[in-house]
Amino acid sequence: MSLEAMRKDHTAISGIQLAAEEPIRLLLREEYGDLKPGKIILSDGSHVSVDGLSDDGLTIVEVFCRQGSLLDGQKKKVARDILKLAMLKAEDPERRAVFCYANTKLEGHLKGGSWFAKAATHFQVELKNLQHALPKELKEDLEAAQRLQATNRGQRKFRKGVR
Repeated sequence: MSLEAMRKDHTAISGIQLAAEEPIRLLLREEYGDLKPGKIILSDGSHVSVDGLSDDGLTIVEVFCRQGSLLDGQKKKVARDILKLAMLKAEDPERRAVFCYANTKLEGHLKGGSWFAKAATHFQVELKNLQHALPKELKEDLEAAQRLQATNRGQRKFRKGVR
């Protein structure tokens, strides 16, 4: 799909980000085994979707594909993913919970003295940075999609202000 077509189709932008999860799951295969998107049924009957689930259900993975700088909403998404993994680990302590990301700027929030880092450590959520393992083309596709999102976001704000 061309960049012009993607500008008009917001689902295409999200599709690029979702499509990036599969190569990331493949990069994790050696360490965590085969992972597929899945749903986990909780003890109360509700369910939770995860980006990666092993065949035995004991490894759960959330993937964050954002490249570059983080907006406040993206930091909140990271916090929600870590909270989701912590809750799933608490429900079954045998589970291995992994938050996988590919972003050097996020590394600063997830290491050292941040509360993100403290929460991940406290709730035994493993943090895995694959920034240097991502194929160059995938990084470029993600960055292009993010630029389009930023353009679209700016246009929506402008239209709201004009009314």
